Amino acid sequence: ALRRVRRISASDRGDYFLGTDLTYEEIKKEGKYDLSEYNTKLIGQENDNQQLLLKVELTPKTKQLSEELGYSRLITYVDPNIWMSRKIEFWDTNGNALKTIENLHITQIDGYWTVTEIAVKNHKTQHTTRMMFFDIDYKAQIRNDMFTQQQLKRGLR
Repeated sequence: ALRRVRRISASDRGDYFLGTDLTYEEIKKEGKYDLSEYNTKLIGQENDNQQLLLKVELTPKTKQLSEELGYSRLITYVDPNIWMSRKIEFWDTNGNALKTIENLHITQIDGYWTVTEIAVKNHKTQHTTRMMFFDIDYKAQIRNDMFTQQQLKRGLR
């Protein structure tokens, strides 16, 4: 929309994505976490709408990672039937509630469990983001030339 191309470096992983309440890291990881970067602990189970969820706490292994990401810990509520998070709660580096991400709708598309609706609430700003995804096609061919700077500036037609 801005007709600009911005390179996203690895150090930008805690920056917010295009005015939403999601960071580049959260967009990239889609609720999946590199367990080599976190200490993990099963802290319980919870029933949500008659569904059993595993409550798992993740804390960044290093202070540098915590500062890069902007949070000190998160709790993810994992659906053991599909091994995906239904909800993720984040705390900032001072230990205050930061935000909650809820995967409101998860469906199977082309054999892959896929989040098609996300709601995010930032507890500090009270801002919310809701994202919905349509016409998902994992089998679609994507040409490499779609990612040139010129094509990114021009946009899809």
